[in-house]
Amino acid sequence: FIAGEKHFAVSIAVAEQGRVVAGAIYLPALDKLYTAAENDPALCNGTAISCASQTGLSGATLLMSKGFLEPDHWHTPPTDLKRSIRSSIAYRLCLIAEGSFDGMISTRDAWEWDIAAGALIVEEAGGTITDQRGAPLRFNSADPRPDGVVAGGPSIHNALLAALA
Repeated sequence: FIAGEKHFAVSIAVAEQGRVVAGAIYLPALDKLYTAAENDPALCNGTAISCASQTGLSGATLLMSKGFLEPDHWHTPPTDLKRSIRSSIAYRLCLIAEGSFDGMISTRDAWEWDIAAGALIVEEAGGTITDQRGAPLRFNSADPRPDGVVAGGPSIHNALLAALA
């Protein structure tokens, strides 16, 4: 916001017993509102969205930092990934949910309030989201920082977890 970028977001979620049951992410500069409620479709400005159906890493479009192109992050480094980054992790999750990108990787600790709404939006758009080790995300935890985030359609999510070192 202060830097004049358009990808800042306001994110709000309701969590019950460790699970997010409702969430919304608004990008004021883009006038985009992403919403989801448990067992309802994910929406962008009122229209249903869904994750991309990419099955493997070859040719995949991923949201991740440039450092992830280094071979030490991978068991077998993918050769033809297309990498992009957006500063807001909430917006990155929305881009996964709407199918604009195939997957997302972040190995940094993420604050749960930055990812809670986006996690539900990804799931209700047909995607999968876990920590970087494949464990389900839990919210309102004693430590509010999941161990990284991996998100995407189910096939690409599994491929990412299998390929990460």
